[in-house]
Amino acid sequence: WDSFLSWLFDFEYEKLELPRPDHVFYLEMPPTICRQLIAKRAAESGRAVDIHEKDSAHLDRAYSSALYAAQRLGWTKIPCHEQGHPRNLNEILMELLEKAGLSVQPDVK
Repeated sequence: WDSFLSWLFDFEYEKLELPRPDHVFYLEMPPTICRQLIAKRAAESGRAVDIHEKDSAHLDRAYSSALYAAQRLGWTKIPCHEQGHPRNLNEILMELLEKAGLSVQPDVK
């Protein structure tokens, strides 16, 4: 993975001259919960599951590689799950804003 990351960064930041990110936030969700969410969405919407979503091993590998990259590259990991269930979106947003050094004042009327 390290050699791939080296190749990728050389390609993106040196050859293509894309700007390097100042900070990366990884919104972490285990594949077990992802599979539940995918199945629920498909059942509720009738939308077909795509080729990547169908491949359970692909989801597991993608998750492992993202965890590796987050640790290796110093990404800020924000867990989007708690006790086997997705966290509330507002809680995730507030944690993200806090870790980004931004504050949001509640709209008090």
